[in-house]
Amino acid sequence: MTHFIAAVAVPPSVSVETSTRPRVLPFSLEAIIETEPSAELGEFLSRALARFDENREVERWTAKADIIAEGRRSIDSYRDSYYDEALSLGEAGYRAARPHAREAHFQHVFVEFPKRLEWSDEEVYAHEIEEWDTIREDGARFDTDNPDARWDWWTIGGRWEENFRTHQGETIATALTALRAALSDIESGQSRRPEPVDGRPIEDPDRRLEWWFPRGLVIESGDTFEWIAQGSEGWFGMTTDDMTEADWIRALIAAAESLDENTRLVYIDFHI
Repeated sequence: MTHFIAAVAVPPSVSVETSTRPRVLPFSLEAIIETEPSAELGEFLSRALARFDENREVERWTAKADIIAEGRRSIDSYRDSYYDEALSLGEAGYRAARPHAREAHFQHVFVEFPKRLEWSDEEVYAHEIEEWDTIREDGARFDTDNPDARWDWWTIGGRWEENFRTHQGETIATALTALRAALSDIESGQSRRPEPVDGRPIEDPDRRLEWWFPRGLVIESGDTFEWIAQGSEGWFGMTTDDMTEADWIRALIAAAESLDENTRLVYIDFHI
């Protein structure tokens, strides 16, 4: 279960009108703000995000060699992120840096994952197909999962509604000003992260962007939509980044500069 923010670029021809209402959470006196899109905006968002729905089935055969390569990439990505950090900090330091992570995560990093670094291709393949029922004689796997999956649930604003309340529907021109300021801060070594209000240790001390800084941007491209991403999101709040924070902001700036300056952004809380 991971929540993260990504923005959807809405063309000037589509209204970004929304309405809000408070809702009291069950078993709590706390009220949250629910944001509902207008019919026009809702239709556009549904169309823009349909390709990335985890529940969308896409039938295809994946060759054995591609399955092994996919597994190797997954191992390499984990090795260069969580495992590398764990080795550099040591178990005590790594646990202290991730006070909110579940015990299952630490068990995987320190016990289970190191074994995968020694796996043969056949062991990688066996792991990758263990939950699949349909395998051809040549080792190809019949897949119905969506290779473009990014979410299984979403809402405008969501848990970051307050942080994005004044930014919903902002123009690309306005967003570019903010992105350039963020890049300047990161390049100069500043941190934009607020201190934890609950007194707990700060998680991932090397991170300098706010927790709610967008991890993705969805833009219309011809007759489809593209999801530009900082990295990938997984279970238990774990994420993997494919670029540095500065490079990610530069990628967002480059993408934003390619759009009409009157394009507006809607910030969405995604769950995967």
